[in-house]
Amino acid sequence: MPEEGQRAAARHDVTITRTSVHRLLTRLARRRLPGRDEFRCHDCGSPTAPLDGPDEWYCVHDTVWHTAGAREDTILCIGCLEERLGRLLLHTDFPPAVLNQPDYGNHSQRLQDRLRPQSTP
Repeated sequence: MPEEGQRAAARHDVTITRTSVHRLLTRLARRRLPGRDEFRCHDCGSPTAPLDGPDEWYCVHDTVWHTAGAREDTILCIGCLEERLGRLLLHTDFPPAVLNQPDYGNHSQRLQDRLRPQSTP
């Protein structure tokens, strides 16, 4: 039987994933606290969650993120993610989540366009 210390450690063993980090950052970003970080893109420096104006706050499937060579703590605007991938994002690159709904919050037009399925002629 494991010792009490080992059982306590096992109960508090938490796996931090990119998704859980995004959830936390989303909650912080939506608070609009004065002086808070605007979560700047690691590649170009543009704010992905500006205090006012459209945001590029989203989550993509892990395979897309890793293909772009992004780490779990990396923040990228849509343009820089697409540049790393060498292609435009598709609505299928985004997992189903409230954050990824085109009309959620104040998404940039560019992000809204990627979140919506493209109509075929």
